[in-house]
Amino acid sequence: MSLVQENQVWLDKDKRRVGRLFEVVDVNGNFAICDMVAGGKRKRTKVRLDRFQPKYYALKGAANGPLAKTTKAKTTAVPATPVKPTQTSGTELSDACAAVLGGTWGGFGNYALSDNNKVHLIVRKVRDNCYDVKARLNGCLVYSSVSRMNLDTTLGQVRSFLKGIRDNIADVVGQ
Repeated sequence: MSLVQENQVWLDKDKRRVGRLFEVVDVNGNFAICDMVAGGKRKRTKVRLDRFQPKYYALKGAANGPLAKTTKAKTTAVPATPVKPTQTSGTELSDACAAVLGGTWGGFGNYALSDNNKVHLIVRKVRDNCYDVKARLNGCLVYSSVSRMNLDTTLGQVRSFLKGIRDNIADVVGQ
């Protein structure tokens, strides 16, 4: 089990980024989905769990109220406001993924996540008609693509790829 958990706040120790904080929103697979708070702005980002070590980050506590942006001179409060979703919100994206690929999906920001059985999928909207898709099988990356097509076409390609994997595994196993 990872030491990184939801609702934790971590301080970035990079001297070039004084006061930058990461509020953990979700821990999924090998990544933490975080709200990065710097300069009074919030941005949703993904950080590998192995990066959360004393050399790079310091645990500041739980995010149960306004986050504090620390500077060398003073500490100022940054209100805990939700991230504005892109044109396609994570909920809309997760609904579209569930309709095409099936399964249970969760969405937030510009991400849609599915962790069905041993297959972990993440679909991220980069911009209009541009999606980043990753698929892991038992923790191994088996599919990675940035497509510049509409969402239905992108998800259709993912579905075809996953069906191919299923068929290949069935051939090997002899079912």
